[in-house]
Amino acid sequence: MGTTFTVDLRPVPTHACDHAYETAGHDPGDWLRHVVQVRDGKCSFPSCGRHARESDFEHATAHEDGGKTCACNCHACSRSCHQVKQRPGWGVTSPAPGWHRWTTPSGRTYTQGPWQYPALLRCGPAPCGSRYPVGMLTLRATTSADVPHVTGWEAEGDTVVWLGETGRCWHERALADPDQRHLMAEDAGRPAGFVVLAGVRSGGGTIELRRMVVSTELRGAGRGRELLRAAVAHARREHHAAQVWLDVKPGNLRARRLYESEGFTFARTAPGSATEPDGTVTDLLVMTRETAG
Repeated sequence: MGTTFTVDLRPVPTHACDHAYETAGHDPGDWLRHVVQVRDGKCSFPSCGRHARESDFEHATAHEDGGKTCACNCHACSRSCHQVKQRPGWGVTSPAPGWHRWTTPSGRTYTQGPWQYPALLRCGPAPCGSRYPVGMLTLRATTSADVPHVTGWEAEGDTVVWLGETGRCWHERALADPDQRHLMAEDAGRPAGFVVLAGVRSGGGTIELRRMVVSTELRGAGRGRELLRAAVAHARREHHAAQVWLDVKPGNLRARRLYESEGFTFARTAPGSATEPDGTVTDLLVMTRETAG
C-alpha cells in the first residue's frame, strides 16, 4: 500500500469571521499568521507589492485600543507602510476579513480586498468559494426615478474622486442619448449599482464602458467584479460588441487591478483628458478587452 496523507483543510475568512484563529494576546499564533499571509498575499496598502510573508503582522484597530488579534482585524503590512500608517492623519479599518480600507490625511480612501490567485480565477465565472457568484445581479434599463440612487452612490468620497462630471444632468443626458445605454443593476430586486455603455449605435462593434458604480452598501464584497462581467456580457449579447474599452485614472489602482484580472489590457494613454475639481488636468489610461470567449 502507498503512503497515506491526512490533509487538514480550514476556511480562510473573507466575509464573516467566526474568530476561530483569534488569540488573546498581541502576537498571533502560527495558524492566524499563516491565514492572514495566504489571504492577503501582499501588503494591504494597494500600491505596495511587498509579499505578505515579508510584511509585518499588523492590527487595524490597535490591540492596546481593544482590537482583536484575529483575522477580522489584522492584515499584512510592509515595514514602510506600517510606518506610514502611524503618521498623523493616516488610518486603516477592516470592514470585513481580508478587506482593508486605508484613509489618507486628505480623506481619500483606498480599499484592498483578498488576494486573487490566478488558479482560482480560472475555476469559473467567479473565484472558487466566493459568496458572491456571478449571476446574482440583473441589469435593466435605468429610469428617471432611479437617478437619485445613482447620483448618491457616485457622490461618495471614495468614488467621486475617480469620476469626471457627475450629477443629475449628466445622467439625464445619458438616458436621453440613443447612443448610450444606462443600466441599473439589481440584486433580488434591490438597487445594487449601475453601468453606462456608450457607442451602442455608432461604435461599430466597439463599445465604451463609460461608467460603473456599485451601490454603497454592497462595496467591498466582490460585487464590482460581478457588475463588470454583467456589463461586458450585456455589451456582447445585446449590442454585438466584439470589444469593450474604458478609461481609468492612473492612481485608481484598485479599479486597474480589477480590469486587468478580467482581461482588460493597456492600450494607450490619453494625456490631459480629465479635469480635476481644482481645475488641473490629469491623464487617463485607456484599456480594452475582446468579448469573445
